[in-house]
Amino acid sequence: MYNPNRRRLRILNNVEYICLKMQSHPFQSCRFYRRELTRYSQPGAQNNNGDNNSFYFRRDSPYRNTLWLDTATKRVKDHMPWHPSFEKTQLKPAVSRLMLTSAGWEKANTARVKLGLDPIPFPCGGER
Repeated sequence: MYNPNRRRLRILNNVEYICLKMQSHPFQSCRFYRRELTRYSQPGAQNNNGDNNSFYFRRDSPYRNTLWLDTATKRVKDHMPWHPSFEKTQLKPAVSRLMLTSAGWEKANTARVKLGLDPIPFPCGGER
């Protein structure tokens, strides 16, 4: 008998799932990927519009600029600097546009192999 409250088997870890989502849906906001990760990691839980899992997308995250980059243009003043040595306000993007680096692309292809899918070659040169 089907039980909707039963937790499903998770094959991918959180970072692999984020990279796989970025590979299939590039140039989305951080909130989009956080919301999708929440749906994957907590099936059946009430959706909170992607307010969980912010660790992966913070400025000091080890994954940012390593596995993915923010390609949005910086147009809005950031009045809360992330490092105490910054005394003046900086510019930040109003909405982020994340894309995978080559290391992130390899991580996504590793996740695809775990799921039994074929790897996708890294695109050469800019946006897909």
